[in-house]
Amino acid sequence: MSRAGVRGRYIDAFCGRVHESILARHYSDYSPEVLKEIYEKANIKILVQVFGA
Repeated sequence: MSRAGVRGRYIDAFCGRVHESILARHYSDYSPEVLKEIYEKANIKILVQVFGA
């Protein structure tokens, strides 16, 4: 994600780590809509491997 230009604080949010700093609490939008938009802009595809199919 960092290679695609995604900021570190959003990468942390995707991993379930949201900082408790003033910046994170008051100035960063971690809403599902914003995270979805960032994920789509990074053009990341999820690969799913199915076993026994």
